[in-house]
Amino acid sequence: MQMKVRIMEAEELNPEQKSQVRELWRLCREKEPVTQEPFTDGEENAVAGLPCFYLCYRGETLVSFLSLFIPDGGYAEGCGCTAPQERGKGYFSALLERAMARLKEEDIPLYLVSDRKSADACAFIRKRGLTAAWEEWMMGAHAGALRLLLVCHDAGEYCLEQAQEERDTDEEDQGAEKEKEQNEDVLNESVLNEGKGDGGWALLEKKQGRRLGFCRLSVFQEGVYLYDFAIEEGERRKGYGRLFLKLLGETLDAEKTVLLQVGTYNEPACRLYEECGFLVRERLVYYPL
Repeated sequence: MQMKVRIMEAEELNPEQKSQVRELWRLCREKEPVTQEPFTDGEENAVAGLPCFYLCYRGETLVSFLSLFIPDGGYAEGCGCTAPQERGKGYFSALLERAMARLKEEDIPLYLVSDRKSADACAFIRKRGLTAAWEEWMMGAHAGALRLLLVCHDAGEYCLEQAQEERDTDEEDQGAEKEKEQNEDVLNESVLNEGKGDGGWALLEKKQGRRLGFCRLSVFQEGVYLYDFAIEEGERRKGYGRLFLKLLGETLDAEKTVLLQVGTYNEPACRLYEECGFLVRERLVYYPL
């Protein structure tokens, strides 16, 4: 008797579903050397109320999974996996079609993201006639290594002891901010609750409020994922990017990992990250659907 196939949508995954996704991912990694782990935390998506997880079950077994990451509401990144023995049956295509219909209602384009390490995934991409729009490196570094960076800024050599950490909070009764010396560089960061799946932002600024750089953060068990990282155009090539990363490293335990993505075409940024100790983990390719 053929088991019933059903598709579920969710804004958040419950613990049982996360466990099922991890097991599905383990089966896929046993077959192929894939490294692109599916996104499982819906809290970081910019569009509230939109399902970002699509699960296909055959009977009680999860056979295919698609997750959407929507960083700013302008587009969605989709990635997922299908159990090796269940491929070629249209399960992942069904999930994609369901997600695309949902995103169309919000006028959000979808990009399928692949590390191109799965022969079956590459065949799926060819079959659908998809063409790559751009590619990015995923890079990672240990927080302990970032702490050791030598930094400077346009005023000359920078004294590491002058860097301070300031935590933002929504609670009004946390007390007044600590006084900082004039022109002191400060990393303001919020919601860095390690291992709780929370996210936030980080801001590098001067005492007088002049913003130097900005990024968004997504916290996971092993560390933080940094994205939308940028130094203000008029403040580039002054050492603030390196300073930003150093201060971020100081907010984390030394063994934690800092991950980020950068366009393969962005040679200055790639060079900065490599000089700061980041190593390439994988190459991600984005395909518009």
